[in-house]
Amino acid sequence: MPQRYMVYGVLLAAAVIQTLWYWPRLLDRVVSTYDAAGDPSGSMAKPLFFALHLLMVAVCVVVFAGLEVILRKAPPSLINIPNREYWLAPDRREATYGRLGESIRSYGTATLVFLIVLAELVIRQNLWPESSVPTIGLWIAASAFVVFTVAWVIRFLLMFRVEP
Repeated sequence: MPQRYMVYGVLLAAAVIQTLWYWPRLLDRVVSTYDAAGDPSGSMAKPLFFALHLLMVAVCVVVFAGLEVILRKAPPSLINIPNREYWLAPDRREATYGRLGESIRSYGTATLVFLIVLAELVIRQNLWPESSVPTIGLWIAASAFVVFTVAWVIRFLLMFRVEP
């Protein structure tokens, strides 16, 4: 695995460790959906919960790692960035791909952390249903991810805004 993808491997391993750690601690049914007030509204079998969790994490790893690989093989006309002609000129193309790859990796990392945190909050709510901390944690995690996404988009647009 190239070093630039190491964080994906670490986060995938974290999701697997999370699954192995909590598997024996949870009941056979896991409350997995909640209404706006934070009250349980649906559940699923424990194996399905963890299978979906690991599948989502694995798919994100494949998509974000694959996106960077595909990006380098795609013709420049298919890459949608501001001032594309300037940034994908032959003498700047490799540096631009590096910047795009770094941006993809940062968003991929944030997405994976968000998924792992969400699973952790759902698991904790199942282990300690009387606690309101996971519900508050959900709002904090979701808000942080939205703020990160907005900042990421602004940074991305500014990164390629004009020719230097």
